[in-house]
Amino acid sequence: MTLRIIMACACAIFLPLPLAAQDIQADVAAGIAKIRADNELPAIGAIVLVDGQEQALAVEGLRRVSGEDEVTLDDLWHVGSITKSMTATLAATLVEDGTYQWDMTLAKMLPDMAADMHPQWREVTLEQLLTHTSGAPDNFSIFVQRHWPDTPEKLVAKRGEVLAGTLKNPPVTEPGTAYQYSNIGFTIVGHAIETTLGIPWEQAMDERVFTPLGLDSAGFGAPKGEQPWGHGSFFGRKIARNPESNSADNTPVMGPAGTVHMSLQDLAAWGNHHLMGELGVADGLLEPATYQYLHVPILEDYAKGWVAWNREWGGATDNEGDINVIWHNGSNTMWYALVVQLPEKNAVIAIVTNDGTSNQAKKDFFTLTETIATSLPQWNGTSEE
Repeated sequence: MTLRIIMACACAIFLPLPLAAQDIQADVAAGIAKIRADNELPAIGAIVLVDGQEQALAVEGLRRVSGEDEVTLDDLWHVGSITKSMTATLAATLVEDGTYQWDMTLAKMLPDMAADMHPQWREVTLEQLLTHTSGAPDNFSIFVQRHWPDTPEKLVAKRGEVLAGTLKNPPVTEPGTAYQYSNIGFTIVGHAIETTLGIPWEQAMDERVFTPLGLDSAGFGAPKGEQPWGHGSFFGRKIARNPESNSADNTPVMGPAGTVHMSLQDLAAWGNHHLMGELGVADGLLEPATYQYLHVPILEDYAKGWVAWNREWGGATDNEGDINVIWHNGSNTMWYALVVQLPEKNAVIAIVTNDGTSNQAKKDFFTLTETIATSLPQWNGTSEE
C-alpha cells in the first residue's frame, strides 16, 4: 500500500527565460510535474543547459512529505553515485600532476597496506578500479553502515581499516577481465588519494575539484538545515529521513563512491565542465584530452565514473557508433539524481528527486531526458558569444 502524498502546491517554480528557451522551459516544467504526480514523489527538479546557457530550470514539490515547505531553486540534492565521476576526476588531477599514472598499481598507491594485500590486489591498476574492472566486490557488508567516525582523522583511519579487510581476500573476478559495478573499488581509490595527499578525501575533493570549478554548494552526506529530506519506504509508506540521523545516508566510510550533495545548478555545471572537455575546451582544471579519456568506455559501456553510449536521440555523429550520450545516475535509496552530457547537442540535462524508492520514476527520468534531447538541435560546432 502506498501513501498518497498531499501537495501544498501543485505549481512548479521556475526562472523567467528568454523567449527562445520558453518552449523548453514549459516542456521541462510539464515533464517533471507528470513524473512527480505519476510516482507520488515528494519533490523533483530539472535543468537544461545548451551551449553552457540555462534553457530551463524548474523544481516542484515538498522538502518532506510530513512538512509544508516547498523546494526552492537553490536547494541541495544528494547525487549518490554521480560522486564516482567526481572521484575519478580527482584521480585525474593526480595523473596530470605526475603523482599517479593510469596504470599505477594498488601496491604503489597504498604501499603501507601492500604487504597484507592478497597478491592479486597488488597488481590492480588505478584504471581498473575506476572502470569497475578491478574485481572489487560490489558493496561493503551491511555492518559497515554502523561506522560514523566523528573526526576527519578517524574517518580516514576507519576507511583504511575497512578496506584492509577487503584487500586480504582475492578479487571476485580476475582483474581486467570483467565488469563488476563496485562501490568498494571507488572507495579504494578515494582512500589511496587521501593516503597519498595526507588529507581526507573530502578535503581533497573541495580543494582540488569543487573550489577550482566554483561548485560552492557541494558538500557531503544528506543535506542539513533548511533543505529537502530524502525519503525511504516502510511497508509502502514514504518516510522522510531526518538528515541528522545515521539512517539518512550511507556511512561516510564509502564517501568516494557516493555521498556528495549539491544544488541542481551545480550538478548541471559539473556535467558542463566534462562536456566542455569532451568538446576540446580547457576549463583550467584538466586538459581536454584528460576529460576525453575519462569518457572512453572499457567494458559494459562504463568509462571512468561515467557511462558512455551511442543513442539516436543523442544526435548525429561523424562515425557510426561514436559516443554521443555520457551520463551517470545515483541513489542512496532515499534520493535519485541523473546527469547527462550530450556532446552532439552541446547540452547537459540533470534531473533530481528526494525519493529513491520508485523504480518507475527512474525510468521516467530517462524518458524525459530522451524527449528533451530529441527536441534540441544538432550543435553546429560553434558557440554563441
